[in-house]
Amino acid sequence: MAGKIKKGFATYLLVLVIALVAAFLICVTVMLFSPFHNIMGLHYFYYDDEVYEYNVTDEDSDAILDFSTLEEIKINCSYAKVTVERYTMVDNHAVKITNKAKGFARANQESSFSYNVSFEDAGKTILNVEVNEPDGFLYFSKEVVVSILVPTTAGAYDLENTKIDITNTTGSIYIGNRDELTTQGDNEIDVNSLSVKTNSGRIMIYPVIEKSFDNVFVKTRKSDIDFATDIVVENSLQVYAKAGNISFKGIENKTPAIIDIANAKFSSEKIVGKTNLLMKSGYFKTNQLQGDLISNDSNSQMVKASIKIDEITGVVSLPFLNGSNLKIKKANAGSQIYAQTTLGSVNIDETYGKTYIKTTSGSVNVHTFADDIEVVTTSGDISVIYENSTIANQLDFATTSGVVNLKIKSDLAFVLVVYDLQYELRQDGVNIEWIEGDFTNPLTVHGGTKKIQVVSNSDVNISLLDVA
Repeated sequence: MAGKIKKGFATYLLVLVIALVAAFLICVTVMLFSPFHNIMGLHYFYYDDEVYEYNVTDEDSDAILDFSTLEEIKINCSYAKVTVERYTMVDNHAVKITNKAKGFARANQESSFSYNVSFEDAGKTILNVEVNEPDGFLYFSKEVVVSILVPTTAGAYDLENTKIDITNTTGSIYIGNRDELTTQGDNEIDVNSLSVKTNSGRIMIYPVIEKSFDNVFVKTRKSDIDFATDIVVENSLQVYAKAGNISFKGIENKTPAIIDIANAKFSSEKIVGKTNLLMKSGYFKTNQLQGDLISNDSNSQMVKASIKIDEITGVVSLPFLNGSNLKIKKANAGSQIYAQTTLGSVNIDETYGKTYIKTTSGSVNVHTFADDIEVVTTSGDISVIYENSTIANQLDFATTSGVVNLKIKSDLAFVLVVYDLQYELRQDGVNIEWIEGDFTNPLTVHGGTKKIQVVSNSDVNISLLDVA
């Protein structure tokens, strides 16, 4: 009897579930065929619109869009994709609005769509493009696109005196064209200045674009940023990011740039000019730096970052690396490297410039061809290859408990002085490749007068490089 009751209850439950599912599917079907009608507190929205705006209509007039009269174009949206590009399908300047969004929204969500193209000022020099995208909780498509279109007609105004200012939230932003469009007219746009503020949308600067800008300002929380072309910035270059991947092909900044990347990853093939770097635990990499890399702000110290430079001609000043690592492959003549870390390591494969490094427990490895180097650590090991035949003033190496390994050319003339931490001369733990047993401290080699001074309580090893 109990088994029959259980079986009957299960059958009833199954029928109930099927009925509920069927009712739900019926409601969904009705909503799909009757967009924007609320059923059970929900509605379906659906758009398939594409509009070209060639005019700006206000209370007084209906003006033809002419970007050459504009000092600035402002675009404000939420998740719309924004493009600024050359376009073969228009003969005049235009703003194109595409809306193919669709999905489900609650009754209290604003799923309507609106946009407005208007002048901000009485002089009609600032164009505002405001877009209010449909709001929902389940999207089948979020395809809303705002396009600033410049014709490819030869001689058409290409924004060379107009600033583009875009404020977005999650929508992607594309400036320029991916490929050349025509062999008869013009392909590049020439944006005077660019300002982009977004939260997480992708920012892409395509290669078919004029490379010179008056100003570039980019601020995002976690966007991926890709400048796929070399750029030259006359006045101000500022990049602010909390996270994300940031890629520049090449940068030439005529005034000091600000790169504030917190925990983001930054890479560039080439940087020309002075760069003020602020970061926490991010990653900074450039193949070639012709200029200075400065991070002297004590209020924005690095925590556990990584900095890699393949080749530099300029000054590197990084006094607040803390637990961060620095790697330089080559520093050319005239360069200066100043780095101070706690746990972080410093590695310089080849330097022809002045070097000063101070760490707590981080290790230091330097191969120098210059005649001026100083390395100080607390417990970090010091390994230096000194491949110069002269000493300008004095070489200084100091560590509390780290090991000092110094390799020099066999024809170098110098005076070796080794102290303990109380600045008393010592011989124990000092190993000199060409001397067995005790040595005279100070030790004069080849009649030299310039000092190599080592202060340490740990092992000191001096070895020779062969003279080529």
